[in-house]
Amino acid sequence: MLERDLLERKNSNLDFLLKFLSSTSGLLLPEELLKVAKETLVDLLPINNLGLFVWLHEEASAQEENFPPCMFIPAEKGSADASKWEQDLIDAALSMGWHEDKNYEILSLESGFSSLKSSKGKNLSIALPLRIKGQPIGVAIINLAEDFQLGRETLEVLESSMAHLALAIRAAWLHRQVKNQSERDGLTGLYNRRYLDRTIQRELARHERYGHELGLIMLDIDHFKSVNDDFGHLYGDEVLKDVGKILTEELRYSDCIARYGGEEFAILLPYTGDEQAWMLAERLRLKIENHSFCDGKLGRKVTASFGITSFRAGLNINACQLINQAD
Repeated sequence: MLERDLLERKNSNLDFLLKFLSSTSGLLLPEELLKVAKETLVDLLPINNLGLFVWLHEEASAQEENFPPCMFIPAEKGSADASKWEQDLIDAALSMGWHEDKNYEILSLESGFSSLKSSKGKNLSIALPLRIKGQPIGVAIINLAEDFQLGRETLEVLESSMAHLALAIRAAWLHRQVKNQSERDGLTGLYNRRYLDRTIQRELARHERYGHELGLIMLDIDHFKSVNDDFGHLYGDEVLKDVGKILTEELRYSDCIARYGGEEFAILLPYTGDEQAWMLAERLRLKIENHSFCDGKLGRKVTASFGITSFRAGLNINACQLINQAD
């Protein structure tokens, strides 16, 4: 009977591991990956919730900017539960080799389970490292719903699951990096023309459906050729990057900013009409004119010209026509 029970437990653990591996393999969105992992772990443990902190740049230091530390917490930002998750994950991460970095991003996940505390009012948590080739790239905290005797076999299954989860997370991050590179301008970090064209087409359809206005601004740096001719292309590149930073700092998260080509930029403005777009363009124009480019080494002002247009439902216009109007 003991041998049979042992065999049944081993088979059950193997079944779980197979399910965990198959359900989390091939998922390329980190949020979706963690949601599936959390739902699958219920078959192994009486789990309340799962939180993760990933700092992939530790294993990819040469490309640190492409792997920003990211925390996934199953609670709304600002809530007491969110603060508790954040602090617990930071404490666990520091104990597992993370070098403190204030620039991590926090993403709140749809919980699907109860809050951090169990129904008995206790806070029962297991902290597990996420490792690749022995190097920690993250930490997972599993919050349990009740007292649970964590045996050696269950712990081994958990560690195997976390090892696979670490690989799956890295694959998702690498996919996101490749996708970002294909959509971004290499110099300014803004979106490129191909991404903008796709986005305009999608937003036109959405704004037509709901009857909202959609604004578009085209921006051209004045006499940019003379900057390259008089100061060199390195200074010209710095001017382009500075303009990109100004646009990023001044615009909303929902706005799409793209380097359209050369010294030309495009700004797509959801739910924005002509008047609002004009006010924004004037603010950007003044910001660029008053900016000290290249840390003041340029020794002259840089100005920009703007073209503005907007789409209203019923105009029957396509992406190319909208861009041409602003241009």
